[in-house]
Amino acid sequence: MDISFNCDKCGQHIVIDRAGAGQAVNCPKCGKSLTVPAAVAVPPRIPPIPANSAIPHQSPRPPVVVTTGNDLAGHEITQYLGIVRGIVVRIAGLKSGFSGVLTGLGKLSSGGNIPEWAAVCEAARQEAHSLMLTHASELGADAIIAVRYDATNFGEGSTEILAYGTAVRTKKV
Repeated sequence: MDISFNCDKCGQHIVIDRAGAGQAVNCPKCGKSLTVPAAVAVPPRIPPIPANSAIPHQSPRPPVVVTTGNDLAGHEITQYLGIVRGIVVRIAGLKSGFSGVLTGLGKLSSGGNIPEWAAVCEAARQEAHSLMLTHASELGADAIIAVRYDATNFGEGSTEILAYGTAVRTKKV
C-alpha cells in the first residue's frame, strides 16, 4: 500500500511506498522538504479553475462559494437548485488503527488528541467537501449555503462522513 499526500506549499500530489513513512522527502515540483505521513490516504488536490479561464465547451465559472449561513452577504439568491452532498466511508487501516490505539492508550489519562485518527478523519472530511463541491458545480451552482458535516459510525471501525448543503444561484446586490 502506498502513502498518498499533498505538498503543503504547492499542492503537488505525492505517492510514496509506505516503507517511507516518517522519512524526509523533497517535493518533486517545488523542492520543499516534507515528512512522509503515516499511511493515511489524502485525496489528490484538484486545483481550482481560475475564474477567467475557459473550460472547453463551457463558459468560465468562478469557484463555488461555501457558507454555513442561510444566505450570502452581498448576494441575492435567485434560484434554489437543491441539496448537494459528498459522502465518504472510511475504515481505519491496520497501521493507523494500531498506532492510534497505542497512542490513545498513552493519552487515556490526559484525554489528548490521537493524531493518527485525526488525520484519517480530516482526510475524509476534505474528500466529502470536495465531492459536495463537484455535485454543486454539476448543477451550475454559484454557492452552497447551510453547509453541515455529519459522521455516523457503522460496522466494525467504519465511519460515514457526510458534507451537505443547499446549492443556489446568486446575483450581487
